[in-house]
Amino acid sequence: MANQKVEFPSTQWFQALAARMNEQRAKYQNFGFVTARAVFRVTATAAGNRNFGLVFDGFECLEVRELTDGEIAQFDPDWTMEGDYATWKEMVQNIKAHGEADPDHTLNRLCLLGHPFRVHGEDQTRVDVFYRQLFSFQAFIDESAAVETSFA
Repeated sequence: MANQKVEFPSTQWFQALAARMNEQRAKYQNFGFVTARAVFRVTATAAGNRNFGLVFDGFECLEVRELTDGEIAQFDPDWTMEGDYATWKEMVQNIKAHGEADPDHTLNRLCLLGHPFRVHGEDQTRVDVFYRQLFSFQAFIDESAAVETSFA
């Protein structure tokens, strides 16, 4: 999949990141155990809002699937990271250009003030999982540097 272009946003794109994570257990062990049910939400796409539910456990991403707005509650995420398509695209392009996010395009920077990304959920204790395990989620998104990405 590394040589084949994968469209963002899509289930296949997040699956490509998951495959890379799952092939690099030792790298992710350095960040510590990660366990989360996460939704990555991309708003304002040509096709409307897109939601991707991912399940992380240990040092792997075990599940990736697209969710409708109505399925998010049933998926029961610990947190949802939400941002518009233009911001996601800029972040992914930045990661590709630098091999990882530069300081202005890290998840921490983009989510810190709730703008341009917002991390939210029903239970603040569960939302805090995002911040406690941030290095793993940043490394996961940084895997996109090795994925040939096309944009809708």
